[in-house]
Amino acid sequence: MFLIAPVFLLPVSIVAFWSLTTELPGEGMAIPLTVDSSRPESLEMVFIPAGHFLMGSPDTERGAFHEVEGIRRVTLSRPFFLGKREVTQAQWKTVMGDNPAKYHDKPDHPVERGSWNQCALFCNRLSRIHGYVPAYDETTWTRQAGANGFRLPTEAEWEYACRAGTSTRFSFGDALDAADAGDLFSKTLDQHLWWRGNNKSLAGTKPVGAKKANRWGLHDMHGNVSEWCEDYWVSARRPGPLVDPRGPATGTSHAIRGGYFGSYARYCRSASRYCDAGDHYGDYDFVGFRILLPASASKDPLLDLESLNHESPR
Repeated sequence: MFLIAPVFLLPVSIVAFWSLTTELPGEGMAIPLTVDSSRPESLEMVFIPAGHFLMGSPDTERGAFHEVEGIRRVTLSRPFFLGKREVTQAQWKTVMGDNPAKYHDKPDHPVERGSWNQCALFCNRLSRIHGYVPAYDETTWTRQAGANGFRLPTEAEWEYACRAGTSTRFSFGDALDAADAGDLFSKTLDQHLWWRGNNKSLAGTKPVGAKKANRWGLHDMHGNVSEWCEDYWVSARRPGPLVDPRGPATGTSHAIRGGYFGSYARYCRSASRYCDAGDHYGDYDFVGFRILLPASASKDPLLDLESLNHESPR
């Protein structure tokens, strides 16, 4: 069951968490995007528990890029909420007032061509609507100490949520019937994602949430558009075990996760990662984003965060 928050100015910590007493991943809430009661736009988020997982790809994984996907054990010590779907053009326009998408005038398609900085600004503006401390300093575009607002997920948070307790190539299994490259169709992949195999004409984005969700209720983690992460890119990652890892403090590009509508299947795997240099320019019509809210933003005494910790299957 999803909680539908009323659309008027009231902190999300009050509106969304009152009835949230479940310990199950995938339970969620709707975040109002405006204080205007005549415009009931909202954005659904789902609960992601704290826990442990193996991040990256093992040596035996077919189609992997082991030089940048080195496996390590990671602990995420704090639960969070993550967007159920990629941010849509309609949601972006409500908060930002424009629509940068190449495949525009499609309200239920993911917004793309938003630079990393613009996506961070979206998070900050939504935080201010709900009375949170914005996550990002708008001069340095680094995360502010003490911030509790909406932000982009780290690579570790993104992959943990994508895997949803699995250790296979995709969150729905290894899908070994699917070709790693080329545009061959796969019935297995077609149930879960948009990629080159079911979008041979490269006709662009598709409506969000049209394919099956993963075990934790998240749609389009493997395809449709790739997604910005908060971390600066680093190719050689630190070995584990690690707790709440973040990327380097500075860099020239940010990490991108997940495949997109024109990707080969190997680029849609849970561990696949890459970067591009268009952080500030918004040149990429295949990169979008989803937002994260720390569960600690809640002040609801009924929400016992310790009880929500979760050990992912090994």
